[in-house]
Amino acid sequence: MANESTGLIEAEKLEKELDACRELMTHEASGIKRAVAVAKAVGIAKRYVGAVMPSLVELQGSSLGFATDKAYTGTELVNPLTEAAIVGLPFVGNCVNVISGRLYIPVGGWEHRFRTSESVSWPTVRIGEAEIVDEAHYVDLAPEKCYEANGRKVTSRSVPGMARVEAVATCQRDGVEVRVEFRDRRSGGGMDERIAIRVNRGMGEDAIIGKARCKTLKALWREAMGQAAGPVGAEDDEPIDATAERTTVTVESDHTALDEFRAAVAKAESIKSVGELHSMFLTLPEADQPAARVLVSERRADLRAAGEKPGDARE
Repeated sequence: MANESTGLIEAEKLEKELDACRELMTHEASGIKRAVAVAKAVGIAKRYVGAVMPSLVELQGSSLGFATDKAYTGTELVNPLTEAAIVGLPFVGNCVNVISGRLYIPVGGWEHRFRTSESVSWPTVRIGEAEIVDEAHYVDLAPEKCYEANGRKVTSRSVPGMARVEAVATCQRDGVEVRVEFRDRRSGGGMDERIAIRVNRGMGEDAIIGKARCKTLKALWREAMGQAAGPVGAEDDEPIDATAERTTVTVESDHTALDEFRAAVAKAESIKSVGELHSMFLTLPEADQPAARVLVSERRADLRAAGEKPGDARE
């Protein structure tokens, strides 16, 4: 009990130091000074997270805490929760998601940032209807690409579909209006700038609209903070916006596709042939891509250990 009290006292002290760093990171005009503030904030945030980590581990996978795609150890949670602490996100109320060991900010997280900001007003967000431009479907695998997984032969794989959603959002920063728009401008000779949402099997319109709102809030926040929003596509972060259950959180990740990629990497007999799997890698759900990168690195290391030199083939 004494250790818990000491940890809470230390965390409260560090939180005040973090607040000072966030203020400098937000308002400092000098890039060098902002970089120093970020570096300092990283060190403080790691100590802050470490001081209460035993309690944070218990919050994962809970609707009262933060959603995860699996049960993580305290060590695995340090980096994503450190990032969350730096930007001022709470570890409760599903304001934070951890997927594949990385931080993702769901709708609740972006709303918290607007709600607690002293310089940015609450946003007005208008989301249009979702248009399915490409249905999720199955494709047959070539005979040589069929493989076994969990005791069964896999002869096809699923391909995510695509939806486009129109959105407009506004807020004010220090009394000045900030606005982002994502519209279909093709009728006037422009481009289809609507938000692209990856649509997995069984994904309903509510989930699509929820993801569109999340991406719109992110783009508006970045615009308000003077950061380039860029195009909002289907490969942006994919947060978990559903209520989480401990160790049983659903993540939109097609592990059949990852199994197929794993089998293809295992069959690759040269570094060059591993490199030729890049186009296949790009079709994987974002949640599976970190694991796929590990598979590629390990296979390349195995091939080098077997005698193939990096110069034998272009990587």
